[in-house]
Amino acid sequence: MKKIGKIVVPMLFAVWLAGCISHGSLGKGQYEYQIMFLKKSQMELTGISYYTDATQTASVIDELWEQFKTTPQDLDAVSIVNEEVSLVNWKLESGILHLYFPEKYLQMDGATELLLRAGIVRTFSQVEGIEGIQFYVNEQPLCDQSGNQIPIMKASDFVDITGAEVNMVQIRNLSLYYANEKGDGLLADTIKVAYSNPSSVEEFIIQQLIDGPEDDRYYPILNPETKLNRIEVRDKVCYVDFDEAFLEEPWFVQPEVVIFSIVNSLCELHEVTQVQISVNGFSNLTYRDVIPLSEAFERNLDYVETENKLQIVNQE
Repeated sequence: MKKIGKIVVPMLFAVWLAGCISHGSLGKGQYEYQIMFLKKSQMELTGISYYTDATQTASVIDELWEQFKTTPQDLDAVSIVNEEVSLVNWKLESGILHLYFPEKYLQMDGATELLLRAGIVRTFSQVEGIEGIQFYVNEQPLCDQSGNQIPIMKASDFVDITGAEVNMVQIRNLSLYYANEKGDGLLADTIKVAYSNPSSVEEFIIQQLIDGPEDDRYYPILNPETKLNRIEVRDKVCYVDFDEAFLEEPWFVQPEVVIFSIVNSLCELHEVTQVQISVNGFSNLTYRDVIPLSEAFERNLDYVETENKLQIVNQE
């Protein structure tokens, strides 16, 4: 089964921003980066363009941090960073940016810390060569309130967080189901997402499946040309409407694997127990002449592989 490179979509950066970009810009040069700041008027992230001619990764990281910690003049924004929690050191190894902070980092309230972390990931994920970011306090990996180590963070680990709603943020693990190499089974890729608006998560899941996996262990299941027309949840049924590209499957994946990749991924959400799939508003179709779309689907883990073997999973 052939694999293709993943196209990075800007919409999937760490935070989908309300308002997104402030007027004005910083620096001079031919290369543009978005640096995350806080709006003065409210606790909300906003991006400001920074331009530089730097091309060396180390120089870019240093420049971005210097700008990140400095409140810009004459713009409606302030730095998220204060001197007590400023960066002590950093190193880049095998695509992972390791950031080291002092002990006072732990004294931030949860909302402020989440905004800082989201702003850092959103800013530095743009640098070529950075595939993930790991946070440390006193040389030890940063942990959550339950004592669990916070994993390496990628741009897609945050979904739809705005500062005004940050105190309502929920964080959960989700499994996205992609194809195995032969296209006859499903593999679960577990990610951690943070969000404040549950309705955004369903769209995020589908877009991830369309974009395809980043990890080479997993294989795509949907035509990358597929467009999501509409998605909504009513009475625990998630209604998903695709355009006609959904019917064109270029990966030689079995039709059942495609359908239950979508269904199982969405049924990871507590508010979803069934999934109704349609194409351009019509569900009286048969997908690839095999699977009728007229009825809603329930979670089915029969195609999920564990430890490289196809196993039947008891559903209770």
